[in-house]
Amino acid sequence: MGKIASFADARARKMKARLDGFAASRSPAVVETADGQIDAQRIFCRDGAAVLIDRYGCQVWVGYGDITDISPILPVAEIVALTGDGPIDVQPEPAAATVVPFPIARR
Repeated sequence: MGKIASFADARARKMKARLDGFAASRSPAVVETADGQIDAQRIFCRDGAAVLIDRYGCQVWVGYGDITDISPILPVAEIVALTGDGPIDVQPEPAAATVVPFPIARR
């Protein structure tokens, strides 16, 4: 007899493999589910679900079938390097200060 494979199982294995990569390198990731996004600073992969720990220390258990997307969290320096834009050092032109007198209420 043939083996029946579902697309959901294949997708769950693919997400588990991607999370295993982030967990092995101890890299943070943004994990997207149908309920929202999780900013995972630490990732632990178990057999049936992943344990995601956010920056506040809250643990979230997520099944691999519930994950829709995984993206790496890049440091700001890497984002600047990838886009090719650098910090802009623009100094404002020095302008003469103008003092505006306000009337003082006298009683």
